Amino acid sequence: MRSFLILTLLCASCLGVFSQRILKAETAETIKSNADWESYDWHENPFKDYTKDQIKALLGAHLTWDEHNIHLLVDDDDHDRVKDLPKEFDSRKQWPDCVFPVRSQDHCGSCWAFSGASVLTDRFCIASNAQIKTVLSPQDFVSCDSSDYACHGGLLDRAWGYLEKTGIVADECFPYVSGDGRNVPHCPHGNCVDNKLKYVKYRALAGSSKPLTCPAQIKEELVKNGPVQTGFMVYEDFMHYKSGVYEHTHGEKLGGHAVKIIGWGNENGKDFWIAQNSWGPAWGEDGFFRIKFGECLFDENAFAGNAKVDDFTPKKFMFWE
Repeated sequence: MRSFLILTLLCASCLGVFSQRILKAETAETIKSNADWESYDWHENPFKDYTKDQIKALLGAHLTWDEHNIHLLVDDDDHDRVKDLPKEFDSRKQWPDCVFPVRSQDHCGSCWAFSGASVLTDRFCIASNAQIKTVLSPQDFVSCDSSDYACHGGLLDRAWGYLEKTGIVADECFPYVSGDGRNVPHCPHGNCVDNKLKYVKYRALAGSSKPLTCPAQIKEELVKNGPVQTGFMVYEDFMHYKSGVYEHTHGEKLGGHAVKIIGWGNENGKDFWIAQNSWGPAWGEDGFFRIKFGECLFDENAFAGNAKVDDFTPKKFMFWE
């Protein structure tokens, strides 16, 4: 009788774990049957056993524009400007020394911090003609930006306000340690973790950060100054993405996510963005993904600001051609 009771309790525990899983095998089958993009086979999907809380920890962007208020967004942009821009663009080709490697936020909802730090990292490199190649710290955002919510998410406009007013340190000064979603160290306020390193803040130029709410604005800003940050709505099928040009096909809404846009292109008549994610290089297309224009509020929630390179040298840099 005792053995039967233990077995019953174990089975109940297993069923509890299974019931918490948010991704469904039938969604994978629906994608395979209907989507033009390639999805993971169910057994190889790295998120197949994740619970709702674990999936939530991969996200973390609070969108300025969502399905509730998007009708209030006024499109007063001059879309004819895109005629003067290339049909395709990739920052990795334009500035090969200035688009830094894919990283992983792990189990902390710090996508807003990773993508924001990564955009400013790239932009310092680009604006300085590759003379400033310091990888900046998402941990600074997570621990020190009190206007946002650490591992519980952030807003892009607030993050860029923090970059303008306060700035973030180098990654080696304040390395990322919040990947478990629980360990959020206190802001160091003037001291690097390694006391041998100099504590220096890298800032965005005051008044330079701005929202970008349509493809024309994003393209123009990307070509002129480098990668931009954006937020978008993630649905269940995105968690099955492996390669190709993503379009929302099937599944429930999971939450907002922030990534770095590095370029755009066209495949089979379909315009797409190229974006760098923060789920590690083993995910998607070596850590990157492509998404169709107009999908999941991706085009309406971008943000970027200019690197304040004059903090580091009075020399006038030669900008990239």
